[in-house]
Amino acid sequence: MTAQRFPQVEDDAVVKALFDVVKTLKHFIDNDRDTIWAYILKNIYKPLFFRNKFDAVIGNPPWIAYRYMPPDYQKFLK
Repeated sequence: MTAQRFPQVEDDAVVKALFDVVKTLKHFIDNDRDTIWAYILKNIYKPLFFRNKFDAVIGNPPWIAYRYMPPDYQKFLK
């Protein structure tokens, strides 16, 4: 097994696990079953590359329509 080394990955078990995930994804692609797996895999490792680079993350939470909230929560908001 040949793997490119990143400073964040020093554990051979982690490298092997990532290699196994890629082999599984290849299997899904070869069998036309790669619907969402590539998206999930692309986004699963990205937080590792940004670790210790930010003091805080500020975002806009997803909006939920008031009418879809449970009645007790609607009452709480009023």
